[in-house]
Amino acid sequence: MAADDYAAFANLQDPLVGTARGDFPYFHWPYPPQALLLVAPFGLRPYVPAFVAWVATTGALYLATILRIMAARRAIFVAPLPLSVPMDISSGQTSFLLAALLGTSLVLIPTRPVLVGVCLGLLTYKHNYGPLFPLVLAIAGQWRVVASAALTVIAFAGAATLAFGIDVWGAYRSAMAGMNPENFTTDAELDAVVQTVFGVMHWLGAPLAVKWAAHLATVVPVAIVVCVIWRRPVPDSVKAGALACGALLVTPYMVNYDFTALAIPAAFLARAARDTSFRACEHLLLLAAVLSPWASIWFPVGPFVLAALLFAIAHRAFMNAVPVSPMRP
Repeated sequence: MAADDYAAFANLQDPLVGTARGDFPYFHWPYPPQALLLVAPFGLRPYVPAFVAWVATTGALYLATILRIMAARRAIFVAPLPLSVPMDISSGQTSFLLAALLGTSLVLIPTRPVLVGVCLGLLTYKHNYGPLFPLVLAIAGQWRVVASAALTVIAFAGAATLAFGIDVWGAYRSAMAGMNPENFTTDAELDAVVQTVFGVMHWLGAPLAVKWAAHLATVVPVAIVVCVIWRRPVPDSVKAGALACGALLVTPYMVNYDFTALAIPAAFLARAARDTSFRACEHLLLLAAVLSPWASIWFPVGPFVLAALLFAIAHRAFMNAVPVSPMRP
């Protein structure tokens, strides 16, 4: 399919947005076939109305998610502050949807497990953010969520196959095989600042094997910490914040426009602090989470901010943990 053919996809973009500026290449389409189902309805409209509709719809979902997590109207003034938000608006990225599905699935776990599974199934349009969920949910005994997610994944993939044909999977596999393993893109010259441990090592010029070794050395302790937190009698907002941090730390690929999802663990930490009291440095940490995307253009600050957030959340989980009622909006 044209979406999975980098050259064809670039040619389709040319009459819509003009030639690439300088040496900056066109964005490729790195998503699995399921993602085509999400954007296909917008493709039935001319470019500008479709673009506006996409940004407005996904942006509204993102804002509603932050409001639901924080259960405070003032969140409407905080949610648009990260630099990644105007980046998403200007480029039409899918990061608003990523944040909305991630946040909604976590805030609803105590009360709507089936709907949570549906959200997680839809999140497979960006499957690099999902590996930690099955492990944590299984350890926590959230089997209704796991079953719902599995059925949604099957239905989602099946619907994509019916809509676009079986060959769409071969095209996607070929596109992934053509990715440059050094930067996860189809263009060797596109050197995006990847906001992960893998990205930090790439920024430092490390060999590919060292990048993966450093990343995997981070994944294991993060997974252990998150799983332990989910087994403890702590507030649901603390558990949700830990898993949100973990999901963003475990992925090897997160570009700065996806930093919108950083608002999810930050919102859960703010919710936990509001329900009890703010602890030392948490105000500064939340401020750093809001401002850090402004530095992400030049430096892979992502794993450091996420690690700090996870540390603050873990501190709440392991210090004076007490049973609480389920988190409700």
